[in-house]
Amino acid sequence: MVITVERPVAVRLVSFGYAHGRPVPDAHIVLDLRAHFGDSSAPCDFTDPESLVAETDGLPELVEGVIPVLAAFRSGCGAAAGDAPVAVAVAVGCADGRLAAGVAAAVRRRTDSRLVRVAVEHRGPGGRQGRGQGS
Repeated sequence: MVITVERPVAVRLVSFGYAHGRPVPDAHIVLDLRAHFGDSSAPCDFTDPESLVAETDGLPELVEGVIPVLAAFRSGCGAAAGDAPVAVAVAVGCADGRLAAGVAAAVRRRTDSRLVRVAVEHRGPGGRQGRGQGS
């Protein structure tokens, strides 16, 4: 039996830096970028975090791989449990938060708003937070 769900998935995507000493956000999926993608030692700069994704080998492919995973949550058995929205939390972390912010921004920009609605939260040093909304 195939279950189809017509409503979109609501995704809460949180980017953070492990070096800031805050706990890993509660999430269904945690992407830890530290060991496989390296980190920049430059200070956090959220003006163009997505450019870091394009410049880091493997990150564009990771972003493209995350999108179908998010859409797959539409078909899970919990999605058919009624009219409650299908919601998924994803945490993306790296040492300083810059790569994670870039991945979060890239995922939000590349999602099809008919399938996935993404709200992005960037957790910077000292508890600083910034938010962005998907379509």
